[in-house]
Amino acid sequence: MGSLKRLYPTAKVEDYVEADEELSSLVAIYKGDCQDLKIAEDRCAVTKAALISTIADKSGIIGEFGRIDFCNNKPSKVIDWQLIARELGASQELITKYTKEKQGARPFKFYPKKGSK
Repeated sequence: MGSLKRLYPTAKVEDYVEADEELSSLVAIYKGDCQDLKIAEDRCAVTKAALISTIADKSGIIGEFGRIDFCNNKPSKVIDWQLIARELGASQELITKYTKEKQGARPFKFYPKKGSK
């Protein structure tokens, strides 16, 4: 999937591909796979919650399967460069001048019609 995202990083035109029978069939397979995945993810979430309840305030679970960790990550530190710049006397115009816009993600989202199978 990563190579496809590199190949098509942005939508170049605001236009849609008209679905033919083959493409509609592929979308139906995708929809079914997504529904199966949702069921599996829901089941996985219930199992994960049971495991976390068992771990409680311990660090994890160890067994012949390997190990499950449920530890805290190291805290992260964030520097508020805008606040530093203002404290040093930078104007909003100067901050805006050096603010860069990054290209947003191009998520693949599926919106099935209600009641469609």
